[in-house]
Amino acid sequence: QNALWEVDNSDPHETLSCDPLHVNDIGNWGNHLFGELKAHVKALGREAEAKIDKQFDAFPRWRDLNHFKSIMQISFSDGNKLRDIAKQMLYAAQNVLRHSEDPVGYALLQCIGSYLQLTMYIALNVHTEATLAAGEAELRVFETRLHAYINTQGEDLTKNWNFPKVHALTHAFPDIHAKGAACNFSTQLNEKQHGPLK
Repeated sequence: QNALWEVDNSDPHETLSCDPLHVNDIGNWGNHLFGELKAHVKALGREAEAKIDKQFDAFPRWRDLNHFKSIMQISFSDGNKLRDIAKQMLYAAQNVLRHSEDPVGYALLQCIGSYLQLTMYIALNVHTEATLAAGEAELRVFETRLHAYINTQGEDLTKNWNFPKVHALTHAFPDIHAKGAACNFSTQLNEKQHGPLK
């Protein structure tokens, strides 16, 4: 029991939302998928790491997209930069994590591709029944590809993928149905304020 349950319109469970910045950019991508990807690339050798860094450096500069000279050795927790790395990673890693050289890494890359599409649907500022249905369908694709990645590892599985931020994705579209677009409950805009406060 909680005292707030007695006050009208104050159920703490209804106020919780799937925050795209902390659940996706910092959480699922930054703390999990990105680390797994770097481990697979590192296992392929220094040449593979250098190739991804070189391809990141060659990525065209676009407005509002952070440019990185290299990413294989970085570790930080800026969600906005991690989101930009995720957006570019599929292009930079597609000719490195190939099925012929690393079937498990290739399965991870397929999972990341689905993850990027899923986060794109979650981040839309305007939704229709069609975009919500497409997003929910992509969530099922992501879950299927994540399980395929887990199963491909077999005995080599070292990570337990049953954690709250992966589960939180199942609440993203119900939250959007109930509360509107994710920008209404995302902390992304406030993230830029951390710099002046430090």
